Amino acid sequence: MTISKITQEYQLPITFLISSRPEHDITAVFSSSHLQSICTRVDLDDRFSPESDIELYLRHEFNDIKTNHPFRRFLPPLWPSDNDIRQLVWKSSGQFIYAATVVKYVTSSRHRPDHRFEVVLNIRPLAQSSQNPFAELDALYTHVLSKVDDDNLSAVLRVLCFIFYSNVRNIPVQQIEQILELEYGQIPLAFCDLGALISIVEDPLSSDTDTHLIRILHNSLRDFLCNPKRSHIFCILNEYMHKNLISCVRFLSSE
Repeated sequence: MTISKITQEYQLPITFLISSRPEHDITAVFSSSHLQSICTRVDLDDRFSPESDIELYLRHEFNDIKTNHPFRRFLPPLWPSDNDIRQLVWKSSGQFIYAATVVKYVTSSRHRPDHRFEVVLNIRPLAQSSQNPFAELDALYTHVLSKVDDDNLSAVLRVLCFIFYSNVRNIPVQQIEQILELEYGQIPLAFCDLGALISIVEDPLSSDTDTHLIRILHNSLRDFLCNPKRSHIFCILNEYMHKNLISCVRFLSSE
């Protein structure tokens, strides 16, 4: 607000670059009418093809491991496979944090890179005394989810459980609210502080501007929420699956 007032009052020939995660309060301020006329917003989403940059980064880092790692002589000649690279790119969801976390874990000079890589892909079990390969990523997910009000947390986890375990895709937000017996408008309210992980967008295939969809921004979020050893109190198994099953039966019975 201070920058806005100074810029408009003194007509300063200065351009400011402000970058941030799409936090609710920040988004609300920059969407206000007095800022829209002097600001240009650029969303760094998949329109900029980040997958190509992430794949290039991963291939460069793995080539460096094959050239310089102290245990490189034990690596298979075709490691890693193209399919494994594509899987990591998909899990990254256009976010470098996932790719960088994997590289940091695999690069450890005290372990075989291919074994650590297999842990990441869930091919090799993680030893009980071993370091969690996604500790930093889990800390981020935990931090963002912990900002959700206690009154809304149950709704958030129930909705995510429904999305991840439902075979139906692109279900409108209002319909999810009906199926899970939530109040009208409860999902946008409950998810307002999760903009770094999840966004609620207008359905591009619907002529009704009030039809919205939930978009998961991190494909690896499901792995986190479905693993009780990683997500702890935010795990979506058991309790939330049971509640959703009851709600779904009631919904189907009322049809």
